[in-house]
Formats: sequence, structure tokens, C-alpha cells
Amino acid sequence: MDKKDKSKENKLQVYKFILGEETRPKIEVFTQDTNIGIKDSIFYKQYYLALSGIAEHLLFFNNEKAGVSSYGTWESPNNLFAFLGERGSGKTSCMLTVRELLCRENGNNRDVLNEIFCDRESANKEILEKTDFYGCEIIDPLFFDSKHNILELFVGTLFRNLEKKRKKLFELQDNESLFKSFADVKRILPLLERCTDSLDFDDLEQLKDLSASLDLKEALRKLVQVYLKCVFGNEHGRLVLCIDDIDLDMKDGYRLVEHIRRYLNMPELIILMSIKLEQLGNVIRIKYTKDFHILFDKHGTESKESVKDSEGDYREVVNRIVERYITKLLPLNQRIILPSVNELFDHEIHVYRKGSDTEEGILKPLKKGILEQIYLRTRILFYNTKNMVSYIVPRNLREFCNFLHLLYNLKEVSNHEEALPNLKHFKNYFYGVWCTNNLDKNALCIMQTLWNMLNISQINQTVIQCLRGRFSILFDKLNTQSDSIKEIINILENDNVKYNISLGDVLALLDWLDKVLYEEYDLKLLFAIRTFYSFSLYETYRKKEDIIAEERSQEEIINKEKLTGNEILYGDIVNGNLLNAEYLNVAPYENGNTSRGKRIIDHEAITILVDYIVDNQEKRFRDFFKLGEKETDLDEIKLRKIVEFFMLTTSFVIDSKEKGCDQYRRKIEVYYEKKVMKTRKKVCFDVLSIFYNLQDVLKCYRRYGYYWGNMVSGQDVEKTENEKNFAEENALFENDRAKLKGYYPLYETILNKIDQEYANDPNYQKSGQEADKKLGYKISLRSIEILEQISYRLQSKRPDGTSDNIEVLKKIFENLSRITIRTYGQEADRKNYIRYEFFEAIKDFLTELKNNDIYKNIFNMIYKEELSPQ
Repeated sequence: MDKKDKSKENKLQVYKFILGEETRPKIEVFTQDTNIGIKDSIFYKQYYLALSGIAEHLLFFNNEKAGVSSYGTWESPNNLFAFLGERGSGKTSCMLTVRELLCRENGNNRDVLNEIFCDRESANKEILEKTDFYGCEIIDPLFFDSKHNILELFVGTLFRNLEKKRKKLFELQDNESLFKSFADVKRILPLLERCTDSLDFDDLEQLKDLSASLDLKEALRKLVQVYLKCVFGNEHGRLVLCIDDIDLDMKDGYRLVEHIRRYLNMPELIILMSIKLEQLGNVIRIKYTKDFHILFDKHGTESKESVKDSEGDYREVVNRIVERYITKLLPLNQRIILPSVNELFDHEIHVYRKGSDTEEGILKPLKKGILEQIYLRTRILFYNTKNMVSYIVPRNLREFCNFLHLLYNLKEVSNHEEALPNLKHFKNYFYGVWCTNNLDKNALCIMQTLWNMLNISQINQTVIQCLRGRFSILFDKLNTQSDSIKEIINILENDNVKYNISLGDVLALLDWLDKVLYEEYDLKLLFAIRTFYSFSLYETYRKKEDIIAEERSQEEIINKEKLTGNEILYGDIVNGNLLNAEYLNVAPYENGNTSRGKRIIDHEAITILVDYIVDNQEKRFRDFFKLGEKETDLDEIKLRKIVEFFMLTTSFVIDSKEKGCDQYRRKIEVYYEKKVMKTRKKVCFDVLSIFYNLQDVLKCYRRYGYYWGNMVSGQDVEKTENEKNFAEENALFENDRAKLKGYYPLYETILNKIDQEYANDPNYQKSGQEADKKLGYKISLRSIEILEQISYRLQSKRPDGTSDNIEVLKKIFENLSRITIRTYGQEADRKNYIRYEFFEAIKDFLTELKNNDIYKNIFNMIYKEELSPQ
């Protein structure tokens, strides 16, 4: 993980990641054979701090007149240098590289000290150059147990090194003193356990054992001094001892740390340790809590409240002791804190495979490039915000390297169908690794429940139930001061029917929670649920042609009718709405109390308009809409567009006994599929239901059977006796929806916008059927991140207050038509932008109405609020 050469024009630091090196510690070697210097490493700052700290430690002795020998057994300055970080942050790699830099075992090393230290730090450089360092074998926590303490392991590593140098050892003149030093240490070590367990002080030999601690420290220092002289021929050198993850030993960790502090604190030894500081604090806290437990027991006869207060006080005392102990053990200036991936987000990463000089890819910068690689291999979109990098990017260095390796082992794909095999691997990573590393126990249970769910139609209800259970205290405190909160309360009702809970409802709840929660684990759970939905929408969306082909190729035995008429499972997740207009509050209220985004409108007015268009029932039409005799030669195209607009924005039917439009989730029928019969007086207008209705325009228009039949086949579907002919007519238009264009001018203008958008695409064949496929594909959103960006745009660009309803609605669709969301790929390629320019067709239609009082009046007569939602 090094930094490459960079041009003067490029301000980003460039780092090199090698795939395959993430599974074990890596010692960075800076040699004359390469152009990679120490400043090119992501650990450069840590190397500088470690070497500076060690130099200052050495200078402390060097500046004393009497030298090292003047320090007594217990007076030597602290010789511990701790590399601190989370598991997988690179602590061991950094520690071992520092040992390599000190010992200079590779004879071809670059002069790193000149690269690290400036002229003002010449003293540090000189003392490190002048001092000879010799490395010991690393002590691994796997060997820590109740029978072998850290001191025995240290002595064992020294003796093991002797075995490797046996021939040279026999040539040494003073080898007898070395073996004597080993023998002295071996004799004293067992006395440590004896003197701590002995309670009988009558025996003179046992009293002598009490001095074992002092004797052992002196014997260990003597062993190190003789070892340096005999083995390396340099009594003024320094041994470098590396101890890895000592905090992993929860049982004996305190004893191990104390042995290091008491017996291995000597001038001739430099100790490098890799530690997770929080874990070490817990190890020490356990020890002192046990010591204070005797005090807790003394309060057994007191009241429970008194005991509880006392325990709280003792815990506070223990915490203070632990904090001061760690400060003494690891001075602040001798702590080297490892960087997280966060510090690399704004830098450039070049990716290589082990043993190859060919670049696999470039992440420029990392925080954007990694999301692009996810998209290029899975077609799943993740985005960063101005304030935060997406949670999908691992913050831990080891996890990030593994994640990077996973991505580059997947091939880039050009379409969604090719991405499905890759998505399986990515999902396994997300649920098996990401969730495990980032979620708490309750959140993991929630995600496991969702992942194991077999019935797609239960997803929305299950998510809401899980969130309601986790955040019950928060939901219980909700009040109904705002309409958005009222909508959240309606979404949380226990008696809501599962297939009437929409994706828009779930996203509204997630959006609200995102605004009121602040704990990291809670926010990560919300992210995990959103990602789960993106996976589910992506996998369940399939082309209708594929479904029809399957149905024709196999005979299906149906034991039970489906609850919904959705042809693909994607529809059972969406359940009638992608966005919740009532919660999002996309437009200012009319007269301060009537919603413009969702309201009950006059369906009878629509039927009167249809009768005028189809049967020329002019008198009733003119009387209802209060048109004068001079207002003749009405444009039928504009009138048809008005009808279409309300067909595309109708969410559900309002029963005659209903007083509002907030009860539909509790109904037995599927609210978004119920036919709009001619006799119905009221329907619910929902401006954002157009996202769902445009997914299948034919299905949407068929809900208005009386209009569909008259306009297409010349027969009222509610009255026709020739059902066979009507079914055949439907089948004809099912196979070629382009023929609908002549009957539905608003739909035709939408398709024309699609044609314009793809006019320069050589693969696009201009036809109504092709345009309809493109429209369905664009409007069938499969990315929760895209849906949330649309929601944010609708809220942030909310129209200003005005009394003109058409103007407000026009601005909403104008806002939608201007949405441009960047995906990933070549900058100049139009395909890499998500646009909804086809909404300009509806904006233009509303502009036409606004400029003509007659049509404006007809529109407003239909749109006016009939009943206020309660």
C-alpha cells in the first residue's frame, strides 16, 4: 500500500493497493531498486511518529552525564511504543515495518532517515543512525496462556535465536556468562508464583523468595546486556521486541501487561506493541472491578437503592483508575494511532494484482471511484452526500482491502441481466460481512428476518413492524401537530393490510427516522434496509415479455388466487406507490388547510366530461362546468388530456361513507387495482401516483373501464354484452400499445418525449412500442438511492405559495422534468445520466390549460377538494 509517482498537475496523493496482500501483515521495504520512498506510504505519518518517539527516548539517555548505567532498577524511562487502532487497521504491518526501519536487516535499504527528518531534526536522525538495533521474534498472543507468561516467551525467543546462531555462538569467548544469565532467569521465574501464593513467612527461604521481583528485573536486564554483547558484539545496541495484540487475552491480559511494565522496562530494550486501546481498557477494568467486588458485598444488608448507588460510585472510581493506569503505561507521546480509510477518501488509488505491473483500475478519488466500481459490476447505485461517504465503503483498512479484492474479482458488465450473477456475490458479502461488522445484535436479527423472507408481499409490513418494535419509545411519543407526522402514524397502524402498504410508505418512515435518529448503529440499520430494498427491486423487476414467454412454455397449477394482479414480484414490493406525497408535502396547501399533492376530487365531473367527449352530451356538460353559449368549438384533444391527467394521478376509489382518504390501507381490496366505476362520486388524487401508473399505462387506463371501452373499442366495458370482442380488442392493444396513441394524446406526447430523448441513440428503433418499453423501464425505479434523491428534490424545490392550482402542479412536473442524476461511466456519455424529461409533456399540457380560462375552469372543477382528509 504505497503511493505512486504523481504529476505536478495532480493534487491528489496517489496510493498503490496490491490485491492479495490483505490476508497477512505486510512489511514495507524501501530499497534503492525502486522509486518508492517512505513518504509514499499511507503509514508515513505513523513511521515518522514512531521513529521520532524512539529517537527522543534514546536522546534522553544520551543527554545524561553518567549515561545509561546511572539508572537504577526501577528508574528507567518508559520504553513502550504502542500502535493503536481497530482490528484490521494495519497495526501489525506498521509495527513490523518500524522494526525493519530500525534494524535495517535489508542491506539495500534506502536512506529513509534523510527522507523523514528535516534539518531541524538532525539530532533525531543522528541518534538513530548511531544506534544499532537488533530484532527479536514477534511474540504472538496465541502463545499466551496460564502456563506461559510473557517473560517466559521473551526469554524463549532469545534462546531460540541462539539455536539459529549455534556455530557462531561457540566461537564467542564470553558464552559462559550468557548461559549463566539464562540460568539465573530460569531459576528466578518460578519464584514469582510461589511468593504470591505463600502465606507462611516463618521459613527463611520463603522470606528470601519475596525479593524475587527485584532479582528477576535485574537478571532480565543482565541477560539482555550480555545477549547484546555475546550475540551481536555490541553492548551499546538495542533489542527491538514486537508484541502483537496483547489485549486479546481477556483472562490474563492484565498480568501480561504488568509483567511488561515491571520487568521489561530497561534502556537496552525497545518494545513495540500493537493494541486496540478500548479492548485493553476493558481487560484492566475487569481486573479492578473484581478487586472492588469485596466492597460491593459489604453492602448486602443495605437497601437495593443504596447498593446500586454505591456500585455506581465504585464503577466511576474503577474507570478513573483504568484511565490513569493506561496513561502511565502508554504515555501520549508514545502512542502511534493508525489511520482509517476515511483519511484516504480524497486520495487516488491505483489497483494492481500481486506479481503484475499492469494497473487493474484507478479510484479517483477513492470515495467516488469505489462506488463506480460497485455500479460497473453490479449495476447497484450508491451515492455519497456532501457531508458523508456512503456506509457501503468500509472504514477499516483490512475490510476495505478485502472488499476491493472482491469487486475486482467480478467482471464489469454492460447491462442489468449480465449483472445478476455478480449481484449474488455482492449480496453474500453485504449480508455476511458488512451487516456483521456494522450492525448491532437487534439490527442483525432484523436483516436476517428480511433476508430469509420467502413471501415478497410481506416485506413492507415486516419492515414497518420491525422498525416499530425497535423504536417503540420514539413512536409512542408522536403527536399529530403536522400532516407529515399524521401520515407516519397512519403508516404504523397495526390493522393495515399488507398488500396496501406501499414502498412509498416504507420510504416515508425511513426518511422520518433518518431525520430524528443520531446513533451510528441506528443509521446503519436504515442504510441496510434501503440496500435490501435496492437488491429486492433489482432482482424482482423483469421484462413483461419474459413473464409471458414463461407462462406459455409451462403449465401452472394454481391452488389459490393471487392477492394482487401484479404480473411481476416488483409490483408486490411497490404496492401502488413509489413515493408518499402526503408525507413529502410536495406543494403548499391550498388556503392553508387543503393538500394539493393528495386530495379527494370529484369523479362525477370526470364522467360528465367523458360523456361529452364520447356521446356529445353537451347540455349536461355545459351546465355542470358553467360554460356560456359563446364558448364553442372546444378542443377535444385538450379535453382528452384533462381526462388522462386525472387517470394517471388517481390512486384509489373513495367509498361513499368515507370522510377522508387515510383509510385505504385497512381495506380488504387492493386499493391500487380497484376499478373506477362510472357511478363512483369520489376518487383520491395523488400527484406522485403517476410514478406507479406510468409503469403500465394500459393497466392504469383500464381501471376507468367506461372510458377505456368507449374510447378504444366503441363499447362501454361496464355495459358491453360482447365481452369476447372487447377482450380481443384489449389483446390487440396489449400487443401493440402504440395504437393507443391516437386515442390518448397526453400519453402520445409523453412517448414523443421519449423518442426525442433517444433520437441520437443508434440502437433505438423509433416506434410507439419501443418508446413505451423505455418509459416503463425508466419509471420502474429499482434504486432506493434514486428514489431518495427524487424525494429530496421534490422537498427542496417545493413551489412557493400561490392561489393558482395549475401553476403549482406545473411547477411540480417542471421540477421532475429537470431531475438529472449522475450514474457512473464516461463523463460525456448521455447514457450515464438518469433523466425524467418526459415529464415536460405534462408540464406543457398544464401550461396550455393555464393560458386558457375555459380549460382552466374545467380542470379546477374536477380538481377542487370535495372532502377534507381526517
